[in-house]
Formats: sequence, C-alpha cells, structure tokens
Amino acid sequence: MPSMLPNSDSPMILLTKAKVRRGQNIVLLVDEIEVNQGEHLVLLGGNGSGKNIVADLLTGQCRESAIYVLFDQGFVSSLDVHNISFEEQKRLLVREKRFDVSEYDDTARDEGTSVRRFVSTARVDQDDSSLYQLLEDLGLSKVINQGIRYLSSGQLRRAQLARALYAVRDGAPQILVLDNVLESIDRESEQKIRDTLSKVKNTGQTVIELCRRPGQILDGSDKFILLRRDGFNLCCEALGSWGEVMKSSHYKSLVNPQLWATTNLEKLLEKSSSEPTSLELLVELRNVNASYGTKNVLRNFSWSMSSEHNVLIEGPNGCGKSTLLSLINGENHMAYGQKVFLFGRLRGSGETIWETKANFGVVSNEIHYRYLQTRSVIEVVVSGFFDSLGLFSEPSSKQIETSKLWLRSIVPSVCFAESYAELSFGQQRLVLLARAMVKLPRVLILDEACVGLDDEHIANFINITDTIVENSRTRILYVSHENGPRPKCLNKRLSFGANGENSFSIIETDL
Repeated sequence: MPSMLPNSDSPMILLTKAKVRRGQNIVLLVDEIEVNQGEHLVLLGGNGSGKNIVADLLTGQCRESAIYVLFDQGFVSSLDVHNISFEEQKRLLVREKRFDVSEYDDTARDEGTSVRRFVSTARVDQDDSSLYQLLEDLGLSKVINQGIRYLSSGQLRRAQLARALYAVRDGAPQILVLDNVLESIDRESEQKIRDTLSKVKNTGQTVIELCRRPGQILDGSDKFILLRRDGFNLCCEALGSWGEVMKSSHYKSLVNPQLWATTNLEKLLEKSSSEPTSLELLVELRNVNASYGTKNVLRNFSWSMSSEHNVLIEGPNGCGKSTLLSLINGENHMAYGQKVFLFGRLRGSGETIWETKANFGVVSNEIHYRYLQTRSVIEVVVSGFFDSLGLFSEPSSKQIETSKLWLRSIVPSVCFAESYAELSFGQQRLVLLARAMVKLPRVLILDEACVGLDDEHIANFINITDTIVENSRTRILYVSHENGPRPKCLNKRLSFGANGENSFSIIETDL
C-alpha cells in the first residue's frame, strides 16, 4: 500500500532518493521529484530513457513506489490513475478479441463493446450531457455506436482519453497519465485532443505527460524533467521551466540527432540483391471492394505499383489505410474472389499464404506489440524467415548467419543474445526492421513504422530505409499521416479523403 503524506499542505506526490533496477543491468537514479495537485508535469526523454519507470513510480504502479514515494491522503492508485498509452490500448484490444467471432465467420458481425459503453462505464453516476459533449469534442460522436475493436488506432486513443476524462471521482485527486498521446494521430484529431486537454488545466486534475519528441508537448505544462540514458544508468534532470530545458546540453542533442554510418548495410545489400526487372508490376488491384457494415472502405478501386515505385499512403485515422495494406499482403480474406494480382499472379490461384508472405516484409505497431517479449534479439530476427511471431522451427546455420549480418548492419549496438524485452523501444523497432529484411522482400510495408520513436531513431530509421531502397530491389509502401520526416525515395502518393459520411476517395499523385 502506498505511504501517505501527513496533511493537505504537502505535495500530492513526493519521490526521493530512488534507485530502481530494471532487467539485469539498467538502473534508474532519481534525486527528488515533487508533484502538486493540478500541476502538469512533463517527462521528456528519448527511447529507453526511463520515462515509463518514473511515471509508474509517481503513480504507485510499481512495487518500489512503497519505498521511495509518499502520496497525499486519500490517494487510491487503482481508482485515481488513468493511463492513455499504447500498452493500455493493446490490453484493451486483446480483451475484445477474445469474444470476436467474426474473425472465424464471414457472415458474423459482432460489434463488441461500443464506444458509448466503453466511455460511460468509467463511472457509476451517469451524466449524459457531459458524456455526449466529450465525445463531440474528441470527434467520436459519429462512431458512438461502433465497436471499439473496429476503431482505428487514433480513434481508439481518443476513446481512451474520453473514458479517462469522464471517470472523475469526486473528492479524490485525479492523475491523468498521457503517454505520448499525440502519437499515431492525424492533424485534425491532434487539434481536438489539444483543445480538450486545455480545459483540464482549470479542473484541478493532475497531468503527468510522457513525451519523446519536443514538438508534441501539450500546452499548459508547469514543469519539466529531462531524462537521459548514461550507459546502464537512467538519469533525471529536474529543470522546471521550458527555458531551462532548452539550455540543457542533453536537450540540444535530443533535437539535433546524428545519423549513424550505413557502410555495413550498403555492403550487405550489394552482396545480397539482384537487379529488378524493368517496370515489373509488384501489385495490381482491379475494381476491388471492401466494406465493414455500412462503411465502404474501398469501392471499385483500381491501382498498380511497379518496381520503380515507392509509395506513400496517407489519410486520417479510420479511413482504410490498414485495410488496403491487408488486402495487399494477404492478411484480409476479402481479397479472395477479387482481382488482386501480386507479382503477376492472381491472388487465390493456388499459392499458399506463406508463399504470399515470403515476398513481403512488414514493420508495424501491431507486430511490435504482439511480438513475444521473452525472445532473444537473434531469435526475433531469425523468425522473419518463417513469418512467425516467435521461433517455432529450427533455423539453418545460413539463416542464423544472415540474421547476424542484418543485425550488425542495422542495430550494431545490440548483442545477439540480449533479451528483446530489455532493449529500448527504438532499438526494438530497428530489430523488427532487420527481421522484415532478412528474406530480402520485394515489398517492405512500413505501417506507421516511426510511431513510438524519438527524433534520433526516426532520422536513422528513415536513413536506413532510403539506403535499402537505393541499394536493393526492395520497394516500400510507407503509411503515415504526419508531416514529419519521410524517406527521400518516395515517388508516389495515395491520399485518402472523405467522400461522404461512410466512405473515402483515393487520389494518386506523383511526389
């Protein structure tokens, strides 16, 4: 049980002299952090800097909180802490999927938990007026009766936020933990989130914001803590104001990332790759349709991708980008019976799903969060040969050696036997890129692949992608809705735009 501070004049949370170990080698060191009720504290740092560990300490979510943290009277961690994060999103979808029969029956349509029910069950005493206003503010009124399992990643994030803001318990302090809340959010939705959270400032609700990219910090911040990794130590630097943050040498390195050398990668690709056939068609869709209930995702859509194309796919949350990708890479059963041609062959004309997958490499948030955390780094990469989330077949010595070469070329800082779970988020994402590339796929699908990365890892992920395209026959489908950095190799764009309430049009242009 958390220790309590003696009276109301004390800070809401007081953390002192903490030394917290994670894994075999990582140690977080914190001198002192004080949080007062109603404050907006920002934990700013790159991938693997310790933001989540500090947030868990401050909110009583880990066992060490009982040793190093004092809380205000009346604080109940299970009731007073509301998390909006990718991890919470993952757990939510796992629970929903257990009851989803539609995955196994083409005629079934199980909506599961609706947005209305998901948000409203956050509190006992209902207030329909504030509920509907909150859903309207966050742009969720049109999907209020839709099952949360059918929401896009960005829509689900907004639903999580709506639930947290609706779950006000009178007479008790509230802590809202926002873990990179603007990640994977389109521009319109970002503004809705910013506007909604700006109202929180006047309610006395405490906000702890985790952020890895300075450009995504929310308005209304009171004080900042800059986190950095120094060898095996994770260090906190309490800086107070934004002006103090900007003077820090670590902040300057955070916003001015250095590109890593790609010499080894270029040599590996030179040995491994063959020249593509001129103007070979990699993907062709002819009058393809896809719909979910009343929502028409694709209607009589025709499009082709040749061996000289690297394609940007962009559009707002929920427009159908992921549906299009799943039709292409064999994950969606709706491709059968339609004119979907992959590498010159009609889909469903005798090939196995594994033959289809052999030509694709995929890096996405879904794979990242589904991947087993108990595996070693080398096992994760080798599994790319088998298109499995885990290693269930004995790899050949050649497959192991090839995997090691890709690791050395893309993530030279990690050890082969190191636990995948103990890597930083950015290192894990680069390991998954190596996993996607071991079989030298014809098409590399990068589905919001830079979501969750700090500026340094984004810059290097993009640089590595450009190096792969320049030195091999692999071509990319790059999904994004941000205006940030993108691979230079992109030369085609597919843009999804609203075309009525339940459908989108798709426009192809050159870049």
